[in-house]
Amino acid sequence: FNTLRTWAPLSDEALARAASHGLMVLQGVWIERSGDFHSSTFRESMLQVLRAEAARAAAHPNVLGLIVGNELHPAQVFAAGVPEPEALLKQAAAAVKGVDATRLVSYANWPSLAFLDASPWDIVCFNVYPYEPASVAHAFGFRGYVEQLKRATAQHKPLLISELGLSLSHGSGTKPGYGGYTPQTRPPALLQLWDALFQAGAQGGAVFEWNDEWWKQAETNDDASP
Repeated sequence: FNTLRTWAPLSDEALARAASHGLMVLQGVWIERSGDFHSSTFRESMLQVLRAEAARAAAHPNVLGLIVGNELHPAQVFAAGVPEPEALLKQAAAAVKGVDATRLVSYANWPSLAFLDASPWDIVCFNVYPYEPASVAHAFGFRGYVEQLKRATAQHKPLLISELGLSLSHGSGTKPGYGGYTPQTRPPALLQLWDALFQAGAQGGAVFEWNDEWWKQAETNDDASP
């Protein structure tokens, strides 16, 4: 791999360490997924962080771009009304460009919100897994869905699959690809996804993730050993 994708900004020291190994960084800037998209306080706090990170990135030539936010919660988007979070994300892109017009900027979307306006972004980023939602798992399939994103959403822009992967677990998992893989069986299956990504026309991808924490988020009582 030649690029690290993060979900929160790396420190100056970590960015320099990445550069010493020839690694580019897609620097993530977290937006609270369940935030109050109507709140001026929420918005101004977000924009302040973005401006600071855009300015800091100028000192690090290996920062390929900023990824503003990751998978906003669909329920929160619908509760706010789609135009509101779309406007928020557009402001986020403008804040970065206002500090550094040359800085690449994107947002890591999720298939459930594929209808969100992608026009503010230099790179169209989507997190895509083969097991969910139904539009991927049962309708298009992984490669077919990436092809659809390239054709209908990214169009003339680069498409980056900002998360893809398969998880290890002792059990089989509740969905194909979500659990049940071992350190021996996962690599060839992951290579098949990687090949499908490029065959579908995407420009790149980021494997989630080098530290396996799929089952360690305390989201269920047994997620440490499903």
